[in-house]
Formats: sequence, structure tokens, C-alpha cells
Amino acid sequence: MNRLVIAGLGLVAGIGIGAGATQTLQAQGSAPAYYVSQTVVKDQAGYAPIQAKLRALTGQKSGGKFLAQAAKPVAVEGEPGTNVTIVQFKSMDDAKKFYLSPEIKQIYEERRPFITSRSVLIEGLPN
Repeated sequence: MNRLVIAGLGLVAGIGIGAGATQTLQAQGSAPAYYVSQTVVKDQAGYAPIQAKLRALTGQKSGGKFLAQAAKPVAVEGEPGTNVTIVQFKSMDDAKKFYLSPEIKQIYEERRPFITSRSVLIEGLPN
């Protein structure tokens, strides 16, 4: 009987360790990605319809979540753009798939006369 109890406890401990290891591995693979953009708008009237189209596409097609969009950012160091945008994605692959798509590249070309911009995709820390 003692052997059955010891074997049962060993089985339960093994399952617990395996479940913990699986959860840790899943968490390591789920690093979010962020799109960060600083934009200086030269012509707000010309840029507004393009901005609305880009914002709608980002929410509908990409699965991206707007975390911040500020028209008057406060500079801590250096000069910020007139607009700063941060969008969160589930993964770097999702962010690249959206922002490097032909549709978004076309919109970026359309907005070029109205703004100057710096945009990057960065990988966040795993949860």
C-alpha cells in the first residue's frame, strides 16, 4: 500500500511540475509588440481623412489596440512630434504583417505630403 501512495504522490508532483513548465514556456513566447510613431503634421486638413482611414484600418484589420494618441505630447528630452501614437499588438509578426502590408504602405505614401514621421516597431517584454 505504501508503494501505491508514493507512486501516486510522484505522479501528482510530476503533473504539477509539467503544468508549471508548460505555462512558463507559453508566457515566454507571448511578447507583445508596439508601433510607436512621432509625427509632425504640416497640413492638418489634408492629413485628417488619411489619419481617419489609417486609424480605422488599424482597429479593424490588425487586431492592434491603441494605447495612446496625443496631439500635444509633453517633451521630457528632445523635441517630440506634434502627434505621438502607440499601438499594441499580440506579437511582432502581427505588427509586421499589418504595417509592412502593401495597403498600409500605400496610405503612408498618400500622407507623405502632409506630414513628416518617424515610426518603429518594437518588441515588448514577455508577460
